[in-house]
Amino acid sequence: MSIFPEHSLAVTIPERETDVAVIDLDNCVSDDKWRWPLFDLHLPLPNERYARYHDACDRDMHANEHVVRELSRRFKIIVFTSRPECVRHKTQRWLNRWRIPNIGLFMRPDKNHEPSVPLKRQMLRALPPHLKVRYAIDDRVDILDMYADEGVFTCQRVFIHEPEDVHP
Repeated sequence: MSIFPEHSLAVTIPERETDVAVIDLDNCVSDDKWRWPLFDLHLPLPNERYARYHDACDRDMHANEHVVRELSRRFKIIVFTSRPECVRHKTQRWLNRWRIPNIGLFMRPDKNHEPSVPLKRQMLRALPPHLKVRYAIDDRVDILDMYADEGVFTCQRVFIHEPEDVHP
């Protein structure tokens, strides 16, 4: 049983083998650096700490367009993000505004507080077996290592801001 809602896959995909790429959003193709001051790190629960940060996600600029454009020529794209479900509509509007083609958007369940690596592992394992993840991009090396451990052929680090600038 998956913790992700059925609407995580936006379209019904024929049950034939389909090559897909999974992409991350924040600091990968969505420039979130302007939102970093919105963290409330004194709050006890991670989702509370990041609530204002996530709520403003629809105002980010797009970056690394060339990467997404190239991937979309070769693969169907599925977005894996640690953003919570409560900002799904804002995130989908952002994807549409910047014309980022995707067949799915997997997001953190609203009450989920686990770290991003196990969360994205669950997203990967929740995909139907005919969707074959051949490529993954993320700004975090630990997530890319997990994808490689799970058998993803190509894992590419893509980021907007240098690692020393990345938020907590």
